[in-house]
Order: sequence, then structure tokens, then C-alpha cells
Amino acid sequence: MSDEDLQVQFTTLMRGVYKKFQYVFFAAAGSVLVGVTIPVLLVCWHNSKEVTDQLRLEIGQPAVSPLFDRLYALTSLEAIATMFCGPGAVVLSILLYTFTLKRLGHNSPAQPKREPESHELLWVCMWRGALISFLNFPGLLSFVLVGDNGVMQFVRFFLLFVVAGATCGAWTGWQVYRHLNPTAPFFPRYRLSTLLGLVFAWAVLLAIFAPSSHS
Repeated sequence: MSDEDLQVQFTTLMRGVYKKFQYVFFAAAGSVLVGVTIPVLLVCWHNSKEVTDQLRLEIGQPAVSPLFDRLYALTSLEAIATMFCGPGAVVLSILLYTFTLKRLGHNSPAQPKREPESHELLWVCMWRGALISFLNFPGLLSFVLVGDNGVMQFVRFFLLFVVAGATCGAWTGWQVYRHLNPTAPFFPRYRLSTLLGLVFAWAVLLAIFAPSSHS
């Protein structure tokens, strides 16, 4: 067998793997972006000075300039969060993806298959995503970074997980819909009520994570 034949076989194999797993890959990648990267940005935006000072003391990094120190802290925290929370976000999104397909009968030949509407999948996966987001146990350590010890610390922590988890769930639900309907577009088609609900939830989250006056 020539090198050209091997290359053709390898390319065909990789295309088959991509075609089979592309939707679960997009579900996992989107969950890391929405469930890990964006929450870290919110935490650093709200508590940038405290996070910067704490990280700089922990690693022994001397102060250079406020901008550099905050960018360095943000990069470091993103790397740490991706390393410890990213795998959990990937696993939870894959579990939600496969569980949803199984409930629809598409992973079991013995069950009758259902073809739900897109908004039905989005809503179901939204509340499932909000619930299972708390199972990303390394992410629970973010509690110490979301503000001072008080009621608002619990509110920020709870809403951060619920809103990010629900958004990840909706995105995963859309990938399940694309799996069942390959001609569906890449970006979700939300009902107006769903879109307004997500926009309002993120607006509330941005409001309660607005930087404190001393940051």
C-alpha cells in the first residue's frame, strides 16, 4: 500500500470521526467557553484588584503596572480555571448530550424515536444544564472570588452557576437538535421568549458583577 493510499484512508477516517462527533465536540467547546471562560472574565471584572493582588502574592510576581498586573492575573486565572474546571464542563456537556439523545430514543434501537421541536430541546436542556452545573466541583471554589462575605456573595455564586449552566445547556440542546436535523444552522434559533429570558438573565448577572467602587 502506497503512502498516498494511506493518506487517503487516514483522511477518510478523520472525516468520518469528525462527522460522527462534530456536534458533541461543539457542545463541549461551547460549554468551556460559556461555562469557564466567561465566568472568569466576570469574576476578574468584579474583583480585579483583589484577584490581582492575591495571585501576585501567591506566585511571587512583582508589581509592574496596574494594566499589566490585571492582564497577567486574568491570563493566569483563565489558565487555572480551564485546567481544573474545563474537564468538568466537557464531561457534563457530553453527559447531557448523550442523556438527551437517549431520552429521545436515538441511542437505543428498542425505544421509539422522537423528533422534538428546537425550542422544546432548548428549554429542557436549559434547566438540566442549570442543575448539573453545580456538579463541576472544582468550580465551586470560585465562591471565594465572587465578592465579600455577605448575602451578595451567595447571590453572585448561585446566579453565576445557574445562568452559565442554563446557557451551556441550551447550546448543548441545540447541538442535539443539529444531530437530529443536520441541515439546521450553526447558531441556535431561539423563540423570542427564550432569547429575552437569556438576555435578561445575563443582564442581571452583569449588573451584580459590576466592579466594586474600590476595584
